Amino acid sequence: MKKVIKGTLLLLMSVSFAFAQEEEKKGSFSLSINHDMFFGLYPVAAGMYPLADNLDFTYYGIMWTGISNGGGGFGTWSEFGVGANIKLAEGKLGVNPQVGVLSGSLLSKSARPLFGEGLVPNLTVNLGTDKIEGQLYFGYYMPLGKSNNLAPNTDPNIFTHYWTFAGYKVNNFITVGAHFEQLNHEQGVRDTNNNPKRYNLYTWLGPYVAFSLSNGSVFKMTAGANISSDEDRSKHDGFYKMQYIINF
Repeated sequence: MKKVIKGTLLLLMSVSFAFAQEEEKKGSFSLSINHDMFFGLYPVAAGMYPLADNLDFTYYGIMWTGISNGGGGFGTWSEFGVGANIKLAEGKLGVNPQVGVLSGSLLSKSARPLFGEGLVPNLTVNLGTDKIEGQLYFGYYMPLGKSNNLAPNTDPNIFTHYWTFAGYKVNNFITVGAHFEQLNHEQGVRDTNNNPKRYNLYTWLGPYVAFSLSNGSVFKMTAGANISSDEDRSKHDGFYKMQYIINF
């Protein structure tokens, strides 16, 4: 735990020093208010600060207010991360690896919320042209330790979360496209062969429509079917997801 705190402070100090040398540059910031039938309401704040022509420092924060399958917000679970965005193809393609720090009790199964209970290395790839938009995301939710109150032969939770979407810009106002998303859970209970049990919590596939303003703010609605074959853990036939993205 102390190593996580020290490492985070050192990283923030080094970034602050770099920014002091580049005061004339301006960054960007967005707030995304999201809601879907699994995670509930979860605001996401994200920012970007230019370090070079094709390189940006990135940061984000997620406030997970409650998850439908578990409730209670898992100890007011939160995620904070930093990374770098690499611009390719004349800025039309962005590759953004980041590492997040998790706080709460979801991964550790602790009786009390913990700061730094886990890490989430993640990768986002964004595509944006005059007519096409797209995104690919992959995140691995990795516990840093094991709570002392866990039963024998029980491990912390591990999750893998990924999605991809692609859309066609009908005009400057309307975009239509398709969305695919999957969430997998490696549960801490082991089977008779002492292997961790793995479940598919959902596999979502469906269309979306987005309405954009000239400042980059977006309203987006996605809905479709849950095509997961794991009927024991994936309890919904369909899905819906709504997003309000405000750019500053």
